[in-house]
Amino acid sequence: MVRELQYPLTTDSCLDQITFWIFSAENEVAAYRGAVLNLYGAAASDWATNDWLYALETMDWPPCNSGSSWRKLTISSASRLAAWVEAGPGS
Repeated sequence: MVRELQYPLTTDSCLDQITFWIFSAENEVAAYRGAVLNLYGAAASDWATNDWLYALETMDWPPCNSGSSWRKLTISSASRLAAWVEAGPGS
């Protein structure tokens, strides 16, 4: 479910939107972490989660569409994970 910002913004609506962004980001990273854990193990899962969170910290806020923003983060992190797995965890 994608929710758009409602104008005029009030403190309550801003808090609701931030809560939604955080909740949806938590869901996305948890699903990603679980998938990586099942496929590659704990070390890769930890690496991928840290990479995803770093990408989150560097993105522009607020996301226009949190669902697609989180998905973009996941896809880009999965791409970097593939390179990390291919190179070997010690690289």
